[in-house]
Amino acid sequence: ERPARTDRSSLACAHLAAQRRYPLRWRFAPSVRQGCETERVGSMQDQNVPLCVDLDGTLIRTDLPTETALALLRRNPFYLFCFIVWLGKGRAHLKREIAARARVDVARLPYDERVLAWLRGEPSARRRVLCTASDQTLADAVAAHVGGFDEVLGSDGVHNLAGRGKRDALRERYGERGFDYAGNASPDLHVWRHARCAIVVNAAPGLLRRVC
Repeated sequence: ERPARTDRSSLACAHLAAQRRYPLRWRFAPSVRQGCETERVGSMQDQNVPLCVDLDGTLIRTDLPTETALALLRRNPFYLFCFIVWLGKGRAHLKREIAARARVDVARLPYDERVLAWLRGEPSARRRVLCTASDQTLADAVAAHVGGFDEVLGSDGVHNLAGRGKRDALRERYGERGFDYAGNASPDLHVWRHARCAIVVNAAPGLLRRVC
């Protein structure tokens, strides 16, 4: 049975050929006007496969580490020297130190309403995982505000959960092709190559061509 068309102006789905690295792609992009049929779209709703969702640029339309860093600099420009010292101990350490000092009202973040609506439309029994390179404390706060997430994975002050680090964490938990992943940026290519389904959100045309 063909899936019903959607009137959401930003949603499209497309089935990829078997020889491609990404067996199924969902795309959220402003230029897309309607959904297109695919015989495999029903598999996106497999309740046994966790749905892993990125935070920065995907669930929200900004980058939380960057926003919190700029907020600290506006409060006191001399934090720049602290950033240099903290970065010497790694990106995850830098994010943890900034998160500990930042004042973030998660209710005021620019959430992508299309992505929120899509998540709410997924089967309630399906496991949802917020998986982000942002610090764990900020990710926990966002997940608590949005609701519906069963697990939250973020940078912990030692391990930076971005790119290959995120790929390794998800593969270790769910296995090869054992999860679906929604992301938006080139570091997510490392994750999409090992996911069952690649969900591409707000990506630049060049990145879309690489995924396809």
